[in-house]
Amino acid sequence: MKQQIATRTGLAVVAAVAGFGLWSGAASHGAETAHAAARAALSTGQHGESPFYVALAPVSSKRDGDRETLELAARVGNRLDLAMRSLVSLAIEDDRGRILQDAQISPVVALAGKAEAHAASLTTPRLADGFYRIRAHAVFAEGKDVRGAETDSLYLEVAGGGIQLTDMSDWYQRSRANGAQTP
Repeated sequence: MKQQIATRTGLAVVAAVAGFGLWSGAASHGAETAHAAARAALSTGQHGESPFYVALAPVSSKRDGDRETLELAARVGNRLDLAMRSLVSLAIEDDRGRILQDAQISPVVALAGKAEAHAASLTTPRLADGFYRIRAHAVFAEGKDVRGAETDSLYLEVAGGGIQLTDMSDWYQRSRANGAQTP
């Protein structure tokens, strides 16, 4: 059930809670909530930035006949001196918010203090012409205490089978994302 929720929504928070062993069912939910609340989560660094990050970047592209695919890498970073663990989920959705494939959940990534590491890779399927968003959600924990979460997105336009990266504003203005949502 926990994995199904994570793959349908792409929320690493759910995956992280399940994957980090913080959620073992409704019976112990109250105790785990109290445990998590006993230690405050870190929300910003000394200059207002988050102490954690996840970053998506294209690695390579491949043309297969009339369609291009894009290989992406997700990296996670820890700006603190403390060692952390992280989980990342990667999902592809269209400009209507429909998930095109189940989210891929990374293995747990051990992060030393002030370090960055590769967390996951994803190759897009052969996408029809249109607009797409790749979302990365990362959760960071110290022991069993979740300390923060971050997200990153890449915005794609597929035209004539070729993939172009675009910025969020352009994607939003030119795609169906700003229209009325229908099932």
